[in-house]
Amino acid sequence: MIPRFVDIDPSQVIPIYDNSIAKELAAVVWITKDKLRVYYIDEMETYTRNEAGEWLFESSEANVYNEIQWVITQNNDEHEPTWKCVKTYIDIVNSLQTNTLNALDRHARGTLITSLEQTPELVNSLSHLNAVFDMAKGDDGRRERLL
Repeated sequence: MIPRFVDIDPSQVIPIYDNSIAKELAAVVWITKDKLRVYYIDEMETYTRNEAGEWLFESSEANVYNEIQWVITQNNDEHEPTWKCVKTYIDIVNSLQTNTLNALDRHARGTLITSLEQTPELVNSLSHLNAVFDMAKGDDGRRERLL
């Protein structure tokens, strides 16, 4: 028994609407791996793909329903995707998370100075930090050398 309704992957279907105010369905293109079918009100055309990847006309038959027998379910009255109303908020959260991660990247490695005694190891570590942060003598006071 042939089922009355069959769900089709939306990525395989291209609905084509006319230019009227009511936006009536004028045709539907259904593309599978090796077949392309175009459903019009009065006929259905079938194309097959050859080895070169080109679509070749195969057949045309009358559409006995005299209407396009596809039900295109719209997401909403404006025909807009679900994510469009929240995209701005997603962008804001993404920006905040990126800025936080960038700050963590800049300040992720800290050095705790546990001694005021000037040892060769401390001098070497602080010299390395001065080189990493480009701290040189004569800075304007905003960044001071650690030693």
